Amino acid sequence: MIVVAIVAILAAVALPAYQNYTNRARFSEVITAANGVRTQMEVCLQMHANDVTACDTAAEVGVDLNDADRGDNTASVTITATTAAIVATGAGSGISGATYTITPTSASGAAVTWAAVCAPTNLCS
Repeated sequence: MIVVAIVAILAAVALPAYQNYTNRARFSEVITAANGVRTQMEVCLQMHANDVTACDTAAEVGVDLNDADRGDNTASVTITATTAAIVATGAGSGISGATYTITPTSASGAAVTWAAVCAPTNLCS
């Protein structure tokens, strides 16, 4: 009886940790999808003297935001007009509606600095 109680306690502690781990693993696919667009955005910014407004649409950046190869855990990837923020949204169990947003904050020379925001934050930690 004591062994059963100990196993139950361990399972109660381990199950939430495992679920959090699997959600973060699924969400890594969303982050990867956003980073693919970010790479193209950096090329666009370098070609347009770091002018964010010249790179704030998928056509200007030269990416297909409806790419079917981005995986089952990514619902969408969008680029916000005027700020060029890239927003990737999760799909599926545990990450549906979760977002990863990366925004170019400054650009000098060939380097672009990005600010990343994860909602909810526990998926990026």
